[in-house]
Amino acid sequence: MGQIGNRIQHALRAYTPNDQKALRAAAKSFRVNENFDTEEVLQALGVGEALVSVLDEKGIPTVVERANILPPHSSMNAVEPTMMLSVTAQGTLRQKYSKTEDRDSAYEALQEKQKEAEELAKKEAEKKEKEEKAKEKEKAKKAKSSGRKKQSALEKTINSAANTIGRELGKKIVRGILGSFLK
Repeated sequence: MGQIGNRIQHALRAYTPNDQKALRAAAKSFRVNENFDTEEVLQALGVGEALVSVLDEKGIPTVVERANILPPHSSMNAVEPTMMLSVTAQGTLRQKYSKTEDRDSAYEALQEKQKEAEELAKKEAEKKEKEEKAKEKEKAKKAKSSGRKKQSALEKTINSAANTIGRELGKKIVRGILGSFLK
């Protein structure tokens, strides 16, 4: 209530010095009323009485006034089943809430979304798989049409050794020729 500018303070009793300090602080938090001393009235309030201050139309706190607070007219007992039925039958919201609806819960909605996501992922995977197979077929066709055949492990080893030997011989020949020119 204090955050919206309305203050309602019930009776305070001050027995200890700390209580008296809190009583003075509570009394000073109200706007002064010339007709009574707020601190004295706070101690003298009876059951159902309170000091009240609210905001006016311009948002300014009003002068504190002594007011009677009416208790709620309700019962804390358990309601009788017949009484509950009669009150609900006469209620204005009976038409709206009398029908039972079985709506999807958040869990069911999430399950449905997950199922849709799994199906979409499955379709994407199948699509990728088809694309990969098509690429492999194209590679196979290109390999057949280019006339090149795959080399075996032995052929690869022989080619690698021949390349290395050729490279080394080439280096030695170039060094020999350049070496004779530089002398």
